[in-house]
Amino acid sequence: MTGDGVNDAPALSQADVGIAVAVATDVAKASAGPVLTREGLGEILTAIKGSRSIYQRMQTWVLAMITRKAAIPPFLALALLVWGTFALTPLLVVLFMLLGDVATFALSKDNVIPSDKPDRWMVRSLVVNCLGFATVLFAFSGAVFWIARYGFGLSIGQTQTAAFLWLVFAGGQTALYLARARGVFWARPHPGRWLIWASVFDIAVAAVMANQGWLMTPISWAWMGALFGASPSSPPATRSGSPPPPSSTASPPPGSHEPPKRTTSQPDRQQGRPARPKERKECRAAHARAR
Repeated sequence: MTGDGVNDAPALSQADVGIAVAVATDVAKASAGPVLTREGLGEILTAIKGSRSIYQRMQTWVLAMITRKAAIPPFLALALLVWGTFALTPLLVVLFMLLGDVATFALSKDNVIPSDKPDRWMVRSLVVNCLGFATVLFAFSGAVFWIARYGFGLSIGQTQTAAFLWLVFAGGQTALYLARARGVFWARPHPGRWLIWASVFDIAVAAVMANQGWLMTPISWAWMGALFGASPSSPPATRSGSPPPPSSTASPPPGSHEPPKRTTSQPDRQQGRPARPKERKECRAAHARAR
């Protein structure tokens, strides 16, 4: 509803969107919602595009937040219940939330395309999409924690650092960029400049802090690459100082003339079979050399 006079004030106040034009009276402007500052009605189109752009950014924020809330707390509970350890320390949880807020604030300057039709909140569709993203994030988070702890053999502190990096990269950035896309993530509109710089800032700060050991156990650049790429091959573990396994038969020292021991005559006697003449002759020769 648009109006400019005093008689339009009741209708402007009752309408869903009451718009007062630039030359409207003070009563009409007080009763309306938006007030045009330029003559004509062209600014109404600008207001509609602006509101639909805000809706797109709000939808991105809701998708990203529900995905994180549905995936990260169950992952932290899984690590405690199944592996008996904390996936993140309280300090790392606070740090993750702070870094995540930096990129979330940048959504207010993100590039979006306003919809052609009026937008409505489709709660069921939002929940289904968020649960799909959250399931993938939860599964990969558990896999990364298990591989870092039991596959790479990292200490619990290094494993927590690896889990923190993974959540910053995947839970903070990947989930955000997947939520902002209405199709494939590389399609237009491309991310805004502020959003890109915020993502670069988050990744750089998290990586440097993890490598230098600030507020967490340090982890090397090689381990960071190994967490998300091919795992390095390590030599098999050996026990130092353990004696070699005993040999079943000891070989005589070189130069000795000790006759070889026969192993067939004794079992033959145990079985009740008399020794053959050739064996008796060899036994006599062995006794003679021994004397």
